[in-house]
Amino acid sequence: MKIKTILFIITILLTGCATYDSKPLPEQPLWPDNIHRLEVPVLTLSTESESQHFIFNPNDGLDVVEVAAMAVANNPNLKVARDVAGVTKAQAFQAGLLPDPTLLIYPQLPINGGNGTSSVASEYGVFYNISALITHSSLAKSSKSTEQKADLDLLWQEWLVLSQAQILFEKICTNEKILQWLKEKESILKNIDQAQQEALLKKDLDLSVTSINTLLYKEVSKQRLDLERTNTQDRHLLNQMLGLAPSTELQLVNNLTLPELSSAKVQKQLKQVTHLRPDLLALQKGYDAQDYRLREAILAQFPTINFGFARLRDNGAVEYNGFDLSISLPIFNRNQGNVAIAKATRQQLFDEYQIRINSIYSEVSQLTHDTTILKQQVSLMTESMATLSGLSRSGRIAFQNQDMDLFSYSQLRINEIDKKIELERTQQLLVEQTIQLSMLIGEPLSNWVKK
Repeated sequence: MKIKTILFIITILLTGCATYDSKPLPEQPLWPDNIHRLEVPVLTLSTESESQHFIFNPNDGLDVVEVAAMAVANNPNLKVARDVAGVTKAQAFQAGLLPDPTLLIYPQLPINGGNGTSSVASEYGVFYNISALITHSSLAKSSKSTEQKADLDLLWQEWLVLSQAQILFEKICTNEKILQWLKEKESILKNIDQAQQEALLKKDLDLSVTSINTLLYKEVSKQRLDLERTNTQDRHLLNQMLGLAPSTELQLVNNLTLPELSSAKVQKQLKQVTHLRPDLLALQKGYDAQDYRLREAILAQFPTINFGFARLRDNGAVEYNGFDLSISLPIFNRNQGNVAIAKATRQQLFDEYQIRINSIYSEVSQLTHDTTILKQQVSLMTESMATLSGLSRSGRIAFQNQDMDLFSYSQLRINEIDKKIELERTQQLLVEQTIQLSMLIGEPLSNWVKK
């Protein structure tokens, strides 16, 4: 009867167990067939004066915020990172569970017993590791910190993808704008080359002069082709970052910009960066988890205690009630190795955290100086751009009035285009460094506003 009762209890316990579901691997790539059906998060972006909400709407083209939202929702590496975070949280959950008790069923059938010794001897008991209760509090707190660290690590990965998507978006838009100017410059040089070839046939121009322009024309054509190839590669990289098929053609609309980050704003954010950046918060949780592991290792120095209740019956049908107690003797091991490992690991995490903070301050200082110089360069280039644009407009009027030849006017226009390209590349570098600076001080995407 007792055996039936025990078997019934075991059956009831097994009914709460997980079941197996098969999940076969795919045999072909799978991409979203329509970006309009993608589910992306609504990003909230704030400035000092107002808070704005950008909702994903690809019908009017994709701006930088919508591309960033797509990256967070559909980036393949983030999907894997979320799976890794799930595994880490599951492992932390497992580590924080109490061990199960042990049920002992030990029947002993007699083989050749004599009179009065033919009863079935047996032993039934429940045993438990009491030491697990001593260390469980530290293990539970460590597991909780580990779970929080997994979430923060994932958030930091999302921030990194946001930054990468923004920078790639700006690079593509900048290169496409520069590509149009290169095409115009190539067209101007082609017209000059054709005019010089006609003059050469009439012997009105020397061969050395035409050769120089022809070489310049070929070089600009090469620059244009190189930029087209680079832009194609960047668009494929963007599709890959967004988890889209390689053939997807995205309509990018660069209608947002970043305002300037003042030095006061940077310093204010830097002072509270340890409470803002997910990677620093993750390191803090990792340090807390390791600190609890150290406490658990210290508590584990105490003797291991196993205790249980047992009911016995011998072959003479005599029954006994008793208990079973076992205590380890901490003579040689005493968990000293695990304590030393836990202390060394905590020191390692402490140093990593300090180095990360030092690195942030150093990088912010460098980027702050770089952006200051870049702003000065943009200002000077803008003034030069205004002068060259004025000369180009005057040259066009003079050329239309036949007061200037084609070569002289074309040279003015080429100078203007070259300065535009130089200015655009410098502004792109300034935007990239501003994005990096925003990330460093813990403000990703927070300063994007409409132009």
